[in-house]
Amino acid sequence: MYVFDDNFLSLNDKKQIEDIVISNNSFPYFLSNHSTVDDEVKLLYHTAVKRPEHRLKDEPVYNSMYAEYFLNYLNVFCKKHDIQIKEMVRCCVNLTFADKVRNGIIHKDEEKEHSVFLLYLDDREDCPTDLFDDNKKLIYSIPCKKFAGLYFKNLFHAQKYPTKGIRRVIVYTFIEK
Repeated sequence: MYVFDDNFLSLNDKKQIEDIVISNNSFPYFLSNHSTVDDEVKLLYHTAVKRPEHRLKDEPVYNSMYAEYFLNYLNVFCKKHDIQIKEMVRCCVNLTFADKVRNGIIHKDEEKEHSVFLLYLDDREDCPTDLFDDNKKLIYSIPCKKFAGLYFKNLFHAQKYPTKGIRRVIVYTFIEK
């Protein structure tokens, strides 16, 4: 099961995203040599909320001055679709680009039961998110549509990487009540 919604953000939210990430040439990204576990696909990322296991004992939950903005977009979506968050696991902006492969590794973001919300920041028909059942059989292919949100619970998934240009997505992982 999934929810795809391309009409949940306000005009003000969209403007904030444009100003903070999309049009901001100084938005801070970091380079990772791995997009998912067991691959060698590079990506740029900006972590707003670190995974609990990556935080130091006294480290704050927010890892970015933009975290509250990003979490607000998740809350708007969850309120509209009656999704209740128990624990925020992670929030980051991923920027992928053409690299060694076209098809991402089929994976889950967590070993434990979890939910994922993706907020797309670009129109990229060539870069869908594919959702799979427990046997890793493709069940849905969701377009990358600017300002649309995709929610799914505990599904295997993978992305198609761009052949040119970039694909930006805010990725949220959380536990539901």
